[in-house]
Amino acid sequence: MEKLVSIILPIYNVEKYLDRCMNSVLNQSYKNIEVIMVDDGAKDSCPEKCEDWAKKDSRVKVVHKQNAGLGEARNTGLEYVNGEFVFFLDSDDYVSEDLVESCLRIQEEKDSDVVLYGFSRVDRDGNVYKSNVPQSEKKHYVGEEIKNDVLPALLASKGKTVSGLWMSAWCCMYKKATIDSINWEFVSERVIIAEDVYSLLQYYRAVNVVSIIDKPMYFYCDNDASLTHVYRPDRIDKINYFLRETLSKVEEYNYGSLIEECVCFLYSSFMIAALKMVVTADNASFIEKRKMLVKCIKSDECQRALKHGGFNFKRLGKSVLLLMMRLRFFDIVYFLLVRGSKHI
Repeated sequence: MEKLVSIILPIYNVEKYLDRCMNSVLNQSYKNIEVIMVDDGAKDSCPEKCEDWAKKDSRVKVVHKQNAGLGEARNTGLEYVNGEFVFFLDSDDYVSEDLVESCLRIQEEKDSDVVLYGFSRVDRDGNVYKSNVPQSEKKHYVGEEIKNDVLPALLASKGKTVSGLWMSAWCCMYKKATIDSINWEFVSERVIIAEDVYSLLQYYRAVNVVSIIDKPMYFYCDNDASLTHVYRPDRIDKINYFLRETLSKVEEYNYGSLIEECVCFLYSSFMIAALKMVVTADNASFIEKRKMLVKCIKSDECQRALKHGGFNFKRLGKSVLLLMMRLRFFDIVYFLLVRGSKHI
């Protein structure tokens, strides 16, 4: 008997894209699937669309709930899963028609706990403009290879024999038995930023085998970007909280110094992006922006990350910026962020 595969689809105000997503899912070459549509209190026509899809195809289940965010919607979907394997897709994206079949085929070779695959970015006109394709020396990674190679590649592009991986919930297939073995679930994005990173680090503590498909199978669709730079004072606090909480998990699960370095490296990228928003904000004065920049760089979290995260960014500008931050040359940092943002 064919293995049942569950596809969880959190849905919130995506009426423009939902049908495209559902068509890509229900037209999979592998047919033994169940689709769990979790309506997270959508205010548009999505609730009705969900019911329409359930009437059209018996493989579709619909769950309506009050809005609580993406993480909680995924967790709700997990409660209804009957399959041996699970996908978490975003409902404004779509997938290749052979996604499920390809993942099952490679999973069966080594009974892997997770299958990773690449993705393509799609602009608002539906055109693919960039692809992230995994490059690996082998298809399967086992035991310590995961901690020493796969996780560094996922977190900070620091894999030795693998690259092009992405630490996101939607670019992998999960083994349900592995999920159940640790009662794993997602943390809410309302609790912590980069919630996929934080959640997946907890999942990987139970992973013994990782398999990799070296082609893009997921199509990530860009949303409209705001033209206004808005300064949000709590953003940096949230980034610092992410570092503290994530490093506590790294220590708890004995991931080791390499993963600590990768988390600090990732934090540095988040912080640079946040500081760019600070110095280019439209709703704060120069004095306010410089004060926030100084406070951030002096923070214990930032200094810890600068000490352990390294400076080997692909762009020289980022490495120089981080060095100036570590040396606390605040005005140089401010200048680099404002004038050199294209090179950072």
